[in-house]
Parts: sequence; C-alpha cells; structure tokens
Amino acid sequence: MDRPDPPFHRCAGFRRVAGETLRPGGLGLTERMLELSGLPPGSRILDMGCGLGVSARHLMTERRMHVTALDLCREDLLQARRRDDLVRYIQADMNHPPLRPGLFDALLCECVLSLSPDPGPSLNQWADLIKPGGRLLITDIYLRFRQSFRQAPLQPVGHPRPDSPRDCFQGAMTETRLRDEFNRAGFRVDVFEDHSRLLAELTAKLIFAGLDREGFPGAWNTGSKCSGTRPGYCMLLAVKHAAAHDAA
Repeated sequence: MDRPDPPFHRCAGFRRVAGETLRPGGLGLTERMLELSGLPPGSRILDMGCGLGVSARHLMTERRMHVTALDLCREDLLQARRRDDLVRYIQADMNHPPLRPGLFDALLCECVLSLSPDPGPSLNQWADLIKPGGRLLITDIYLRFRQSFRQAPLQPVGHPRPDSPRDCFQGAMTETRLRDEFNRAGFRVDVFEDHSRLLAELTAKLIFAGLDREGFPGAWNTGSKCSGTRPGYCMLLAVKHAAAHDAA
C-alpha cells in the first residue's frame, strides 16, 4: 500500500525555499501583526502550529512575552527545543489543545487555520483559551474572487470532510466565510489586510527553484471548490468579546 504524500509544508523542497518560517511574509508579517495588536511585553501568548518555533523565539526574545508553542509534528518540535529551552513547547493536536481555558492574552496562528478539517469547532476551542478582550492574530491562505466574478452571486464554499486530504489551499476560505467563522466563535474582526503579494513572491521563488507545478497541491485546483476564485494571503486581527462563551 502506497504511503500518502507528506503535507506540502513538510516537503524538503518547499522548506528549502520558504525558509524556517514556512510561510509567506516570514517574521516581517508577524511583526506587523504584533504592532497592530498593541500587545505589551509580558503578555502570555500561544503560538498555535509553531512549526520550527521561529515566531515563538521571536516573541520571547524581541517582544519579551511568555510563550507557549504547540505543534503536532515531533520532528519540528525537537528542532525547536534544541534552539531554546525558555519557550514551552507542547506536542498536541491544534484542534484539541490540552490547555487550561482563559490562560492566554493572545493566540498567534500563522498559515495553520486552513489545515483544520473543520475550522468552526477549532476556533471555538481557541476562543476558550483566550481571556475576554484577548487577541487572535492570524495569517493564512484565503480565496479571492477573480475580477470578473466580483459582481456575481457568492457561491457557498463546502465544508471539507474531516478525513479529507489536507493542505492550506484545500482548506482556504473566502473573506466572508472567515469573518463569519470568527464572529460565530465570539470574535470581532478589527483588521483584515490582503498580503497576496507575499504569496505570489513565495510562489515565484518555488517555481524558479524548480518545484514541479504539480507539487502545489490545490493551488491550481481551487476552482473545483469555489468557482471563480484564486488563492490569496491575508492577515486578520480579532478581539474576543468579553462575554464570549461565558454561557457555555
């Protein structure tokens, strides 16, 4: 029986080109989110899907925050732990984080939400981890409507099956869907910025590095999921409502 292909972000070719942050924009975009968030030194923050721990170390050393970093990949966490022992690294499923509710001032999630098989329940669980008034900082792939489709009726984006093959393109949502999911989880979206240029720059680097076009899972196939869309990259800052989930 053939073994399934590894997730796109774990492929050696992608990592060689994208660098250790494993996403468009690198720490530059992380810094922009932090500036807009207004989080002070000493804030307690969770890096959800931390990968090799680049952002976690940055938050600790440059922002003087108390950082917990979570990822499911043991190999990545071992590399991250070899580089510092001050960040608290946890191996766990981001959809079922084994953490105490209300522990964090903010949750950082960079290019990871789209890997969740069902983002709604994941956001609900993440909201429980954040204090009332806390921040949710997210960058991710999203679906942009092509110019000629902007006036056309919006088409629903189907929820993927939980056991379906996952990559960040397959799990991408439209801006409207993202805002709806955030609102339902008890967040108010304060900032939505398009950074698709960063995705285009990384894609160009991957192409010029010789990565086969077929190696971009879903990148050229999003039309089968939501007609008239193309992948983009966005940044969202949201604030948890004071009363969110209090009744739960």
